[in-house]
Amino acid sequence: MPQTTIRVSEDAAQVYEDIMVPAIYDRWATFVVDLVAPRRGDRALDVACGTGVVTRLLASRITSVGEVTGLDCDAAMLAVARNAARGKTKMLLTWEETTVTTIPYPEESFDIVTCQQGLPYFPNKATALHELYRVLAPGGRLGMMCWQSIDQSPGFERFAGIMELFGGQDAGNLVREAFSMNNPDEIHHLMMQARFRNIHVERASGYAHFRSIDDMFKVQVLTVGLASYLQPLQPEARKQMYAMLTNALQPYINEHGLIFPMGAFLISGKK
Repeated sequence: MPQTTIRVSEDAAQVYEDIMVPAIYDRWATFVVDLVAPRRGDRALDVACGTGVVTRLLASRITSVGEVTGLDCDAAMLAVARNAARGKTKMLLTWEETTVTTIPYPEESFDIVTCQQGLPYFPNKATALHELYRVLAPGGRLGMMCWQSIDQSPGFERFAGIMELFGGQDAGNLVREAFSMNNPDEIHHLMMQARFRNIHVERASGYAHFRSIDDMFKVQVLTVGLASYLQPLQPEARKQMYAMLTNALQPYINEHGLIFPMGAFLISGKK
């Protein structure tokens, strides 16, 4: 499946922060940060930081005597990240707009590197991991998370199928791409190639909790790139699509919202 780099508007990035982060990434951020056991004074880099949920948590653990940098290739995501961090941390965070293969720091600049769900989207994963290794200090800790196969996240599996039915195979694959880094042996091999040691790739279970199907649909259309595939649909087809989506997700709806399980890999290693 080809990797895509999707640029979003600042409005879409804000929707991501308002919906996707509390629905999924806020609770998973704790798993990622726990992997690297931040200490007071650590220098930390959060790669593919998005709107900064892991970056902010790192800052709260490290406190004002350390350094925390969030890096992302999307200017809109970083703009929302800056706003979201204001008043929520005692330290001044640094934000870098660049790709993971061109990190603008010398060797051994960081004690910690984190990456939540960025790995599936890196066009050259081997080069990316070598770059993360390069900027880590000796003994530095890497912590990453990526999703297991989409069948471990049934809400997204059903969502992808319906997007494919109405928007074509590419629309379905846009959703599935998030779950494409699903072979633990491949992950372990890439980590070894990048010269990491003490490598662990562990399975973890959690869940997504959207307030509604509307929220899930809105954030996926705006931030994954589905809008162009669904735009040609006539009103009757849109109505049919949403009815099918509601029916498919019905088993996961209760009085608290739309809730379904998700499986992830928690990945750690040292330099």
